[in-house]
Amino acid sequence: MLQRSEALDAAFTELLGSVHLIKSPRVQVTESICGIAIEHGRSIRALIASGHPTSATALLRLQFETATRAVWLIYTGSDEWALRYHAPAGQAPVKEPDTPSMTEMLDSIRERAPPAVFISLNAFKAGSWKAMNSYVHGGIHPFIYMQHGYLVDFLIQTLRNSNGLSGMAAMVFAMMSGDAGLARSVREVQEAHLDCFPPLNI
Repeated sequence: MLQRSEALDAAFTELLGSVHLIKSPRVQVTESICGIAIEHGRSIRALIASGHPTSATALLRLQFETATRAVWLIYTGSDEWALRYHAPAGQAPVKEPDTPSMTEMLDSIRERAPPAVFISLNAFKAGSWKAMNSYVHGGIHPFIYMQHGYLVDFLIQTLRNSNGLSGMAAMVFAMMSGDAGLARSVREVQEAHLDCFPPLNI
């Protein structure tokens, strides 16, 4: 699964690496956030490969929140909000601009995005949120696995979930290009690597 996940990432990189986006404030912020989500996915793979599954699983929550923010931006964001995101860059200390909560983002995605996008994100949150929080805060889930070891099936599912979030970020990136053919190509890459994903709803 690690090898297949690396191949998936390489396919996305080859497809999207030379795409030049119009640098509106919203697109620039969304592009960066997509890049962060994909970087988190690469880090999850590296941590699992090097024998650090607890840290990898904790990072899955960061990737989920980042990918959700990218989707929220592409479907409901505005240049006005993105300009507020840019404004603190030169300030010290840096202050986070007012941003909806995760629940509010998902509500907006439900209202404005294709239904399958909301279904995928909401299902992930409903099924994993408590466990992800447990990993982030050193709760009972990582304790149990540290005591008894990690099942291979659990690690494979973690990789698949992470790949799904990276794939969502790649699709957001393709959508920002305005090139319908590029979005189709991202879909084709996903379909060629179905074994790397949880069941796809987007």
